[in-house]
Formats: sequence, C-alpha cells, structure tokens
Amino acid sequence: MTKNTSSLVSRILANAIAAGLLLHPASGGTLRPVDLTSSYNARRQTFCCNSADYPGGLATYLGVPFNLGPYNAPNTVVLDGAGVVTVTIPVQRQGVQRAFTLLNTAWGQPGPTSYLRVEFESDLGEVASFDLIGNVHLRDHAQTSYTCCLLPSAEPTHTQVAWSSGAVRADMQTFVLPPAFADRTLTEIRFIDSGGTGIQRGLLFALSTEDNFCYADLNGDHLVDDTDFIIFLSAYNMLDCADPSMPLDCPSDFNRDTVVDDSDFGIFVVAYNELVCP
Repeated sequence: MTKNTSSLVSRILANAIAAGLLLHPASGGTLRPVDLTSSYNARRQTFCCNSADYPGGLATYLGVPFNLGPYNAPNTVVLDGAGVVTVTIPVQRQGVQRAFTLLNTAWGQPGPTSYLRVEFESDLGEVASFDLIGNVHLRDHAQTSYTCCLLPSAEPTHTQVAWSSGAVRADMQTFVLPPAFADRTLTEIRFIDSGGTGIQRGLLFALSTEDNFCYADLNGDHLVDDTDFIIFLSAYNMLDCADPSMPLDCPSDFNRDTVVDDSDFGIFVVAYNELVCP
C-alpha cells in the first residue's frame, strides 16, 4: 500500500462523508447460548479435582451470555473415547459470525502439536477450521495439573480466563468466522480431539454464538459511522497486521488475510453505506 493510495482513499471517503452518502447506522450482533443438552455426557461438579466449585445455570462472562447447564445433572461435553473423538453440535443459525466457547481440557499437552480442532460448517459445505494448542489457546481445567497457561494475544482465539475458583477454572475462546458465513446458515460445529487418556481430552462447558455481528463497527457503539472510518483508516495506513501499533487481533482485517488493504476497504464501504455488515 503506497502513501499516495492511502491519501486518495482518505479524500474519497472524506468527500463521501461531506456529501452525506455514508450516514446510515448498522445493526449490532445478537448473542445467544447454544443448547448442548443432547451432547452432555458428564457432570463436571463430580468429574474430579474439587469440581464441585463449578457453577451451573445461566451466566455471563466477559460480556457473553452462556448456558452452563443444570448443576445437579450432566452438564459437560467430554471428548472421551478410543482414538480420535469427534463431537458434532447442531446449530442451524443464520448469519453467525462469531462463536464463543468455554473450553478446557482434562490433562493437556503444550505445543507445538495441536490435539484439538474446532470446525464450523455452513449450509453450503464451507468449513472454517481452528487448531488449538495447549498453553496457548487452551489448558487443563485443573489449576494444579498439566497445561497451566494461556497466551491471550494469540490468534485465532485470544483465549481469556472466564471463571476461576478453588482448584478449577474455565477459559473463553473467541472464534471469528470468515465474512462469507454472514450470508450462510451455520449448520454445525465439530470438536475433534486426537489426544487420549493421560494426554488430553477436551471439556466443553458452554457454547454461544453471535449473529448479525457488525465487522465494521470498530468502536462497538452499534453504528458504522465516521468514528469507525477514522479507526479503519489508521489501520489501513499501517497495512500489516503484524505492525506493533496495530490494535489487538487486527479488527480492520475483515477478510482475515493478515493485511488491511483495498479488500477490507470494500467490505467497510458496503457496511457503511448499505446498513448491512458483510
């Protein structure tokens, strides 16, 4: 990206704003828990390690609502069994663009090998895959055991601790789906564990999705307006998501190709001008 190109884009958008062509708000996203009842196969409060500390019911962590299931009945999806274990969660939701998991492991192994993959499939058969690594994206649910740590700055999940008490904890992963999923139905999410007993097995406590999420709402005020344009232009001028000055997770990189360029500009203009976030 050349400086002249950036200056030209600045002038074009400035003129469009002055002419009143880019003045429409865009809607924000809707956060909803996914019902995991049909997939529950364990009760975490009796699983191990003083797990009675684990809560149940409805709860909100880091701004995301989750359904933790009943306290006194099965409420956890354990990826357990012989060999590679796959658990498929039916979703059937339109326009999902972000998903959030409360996902930890029993046991766990540090990287670089990934033992757990999460796949999102659309009604057109498109699949977005994410490989999760121990001590980076996920860790043991027990605070005194195998994998201990997280790297919140690490893409693609920017995992953060959601809840911690006594000897156990739950961590939240954020998955940003490709822009094409905005026009699709998310049919299912697959959790694929290639670990084993004493190595690693995934523990899925809860899952939520956000549909109609507005990529171009860069300041989170549920509008795509001049303020978002200023934020976007700053990232556009930096170009490379690896630039140390780029905001965390490079939110202006709408198509997730590690650069903020003309393709992202096109997505921004559509959201800004047509009210619909791509």
